Amino acid sequence: MVSKLFAHSSKALFRVFREEGGALWLREGQTQPNYLDCQFISNWEDISADGIRMSDATAKATFQVSDVLAIDPTRTGQLFRNDGRDKITVNGKTFIIESCSPDSHGWINVSLIGPIDGSS
Repeated sequence: MVSKLFAHSSKALFRVFREEGGALWLREGQTQPNYLDCQFISNWEDISADGIRMSDATAKATFQVSDVLAIDPTRTGQLFRNDGRDKITVNGKTFIIESCSPDSHGWINVSLIGPIDGSS
C-alpha cells in the first residue's frame, strides 16, 4: 500500500529540482539533439564517509530512465554511450559521457567530461 502511495514521488521530486532549461542529448548517428530534464552539478566530487576525496571534481548529470527510454526505446541495455559517441549540452556547454550508472529509483547518474569544443 505504501509503495503505491509513493510510486510517483521520485518523478515528482525530480521535476521540482531539475536544471532550468534541461539538457540536449545528441545521440550517436543523430544530427538533431533531443531535450531531457536533468539535475546538473558542474563540480561534483565523490567523498568517502571519512572525508577522503575519492575522485577529482567532474560534471555530473542525473536523468530519469523513463525520459531516456521515451526518446530511444532501443537503449534499454546501455542508455548513454561513452567514448564521445553521445554528447550532452547543459547551459550552452557541451560534454562527452565518461560513464553512467542507473540506481534503483529510476534515475541514471552520468559522469561528464568537458566542456569540449571551446564551449565554456
